[in-house]
Amino acid sequence: MNEFKCIRLKSSVSVEQAAKKLGIHPEVVKDLEKEGHHILSNPFIYFCAKNYAKYLNIDLPEKFLKNNTTIHYY
Repeated sequence: MNEFKCIRLKSSVSVEQAAKKLGIHPEVVKDLEKEGHHILSNPFIYFCAKNYAKYLNIDLPEKFLKNNTTIHYY
């Protein structure tokens, strides 16, 4: 089971509650909790995953660190 989902369920927090607290759509929370490929773009996934980890009081899972895309602004 995905680390985010496991911690969320142990904390008795619904997808809707987490989404409301994070200010994102519940489908985004569900996507973060999926194993494998994400339907969202890498920068958005990283931003949401970072905030979700902070909300759950856990370290950002490794898979989000290694899949982050660096964006350069010129």
